[in-house]
Parts: sequence; C-alpha cells; structure tokens
Amino acid sequence: MGIGRWFKHLLGGEKEMACVPEVLGHVSDDQGKTHELHRGWIKHRSLSDEQGRRVARLREVLAEAYPMTMQGWIDGFLRDADPESEIRIIEAC
Repeated sequence: MGIGRWFKHLLGGEKEMACVPEVLGHVSDDQGKTHELHRGWIKHRSLSDEQGRRVARLREVLAEAYPMTMQGWIDGFLRDADPESEIRIIEAC
C-alpha cells in the first residue's frame, strides 16, 4: 500500500489530519512484548518565515499523499532535531 493510500486508510477517507496522532503505532521488542510508539516532544519554538513558506509549498505539493493541515506539518517539523535538514530531505524527494 502506498503512503498516500495508507494515510487515507488510517484516516478513514479523504479528510485532512489536524495533527499527527499521539500514539503512532506499536513495536515489538526482542522478547515479543508490544510497546506503543509515541510522538516526540516539541524541540523548537518556531520555524523561520522562509521555512514556513517552504513547508507550505511541500504541503501543497503533497496534499493528496499526505493530507495534513498546515499546523500539523509545522508541528511535525518543530519536533524534529534539525527541521532545516528534514525540510531539505522532503524537498529533495
């Protein structure tokens, strides 16, 4: 299943996600015990104006595959250790 279809499946249709869920999924350790995978904490207060414009462009281009609100996109980058690097990676893709 492609990422766009996976997100649509996760969301239950075509609606846009307001934010990334607190629990992202589940993983199993070496002993077979299942653990919840949680969203990381916010590491940055804000993005620069330029980064905000670039994120808006990424959101526009990827809207069908990744139906997330602008606030959801920004929230994700604020949780990254290096938002600039992550923005560049997605732009390169």
